Amino acid sequence: MTTPDATTELSLANENLDRAERRVAQYLTAFPDIDREAIEAGFRLTSVHASQSAALMRLFTQLQVDVTLPRHSVLRFLFLAEPKQCAQNEIKSDLGVSSPTVTFLIDGLEASELVVRSRNPADRREIFVALTERGREMASKFVMEMPEYFGKMFTGLSASERRTLNRLLKKLEHNADGAYPG
Repeated sequence: MTTPDATTELSLANENLDRAERRVAQYLTAFPDIDREAIEAGFRLTSVHASQSAALMRLFTQLQVDVTLPRHSVLRFLFLAEPKQCAQNEIKSDLGVSSPTVTFLIDGLEASELVVRSRNPADRREIFVALTERGREMASKFVMEMPEYFGKMFTGLSASERRTLNRLLKKLEHNADGAYPG
């Protein structure tokens, strides 16, 4: 039985832990024989993703750009694309999303008059997507800021540490791509 003092002590200890450490502590309590480092690394990646996404949304607010993160990805892809229009399937492949998801994203961007769709005259099954002038203006605001944004995300890491991190993340991406095939 936990005494009130022990409960208070545990509560105070948890207040000093970050999000990932709290999740790891919960798992260790429930499953004491787990690979602690793997669990922590997984939760740390989730926590970093959440923090990085929140920082990106704060940047969008500062830039007065009203766009969601998934729609930002579509706009960025089209802004940097050559030629300036892309097949909808190319966007789907680049984002790693399903056909219904990319259709939903492009529907929203089209309703906001940020992109236009057109059919390929040589193959009516293929749909091209291009930025409108308004979409190009919006995308230019945040695409130009991305080098500085990423620089801030990696402040304090040396070039060697960044290379190591990239190498490790590439391995994790490969592992994730191969996990639970289906």
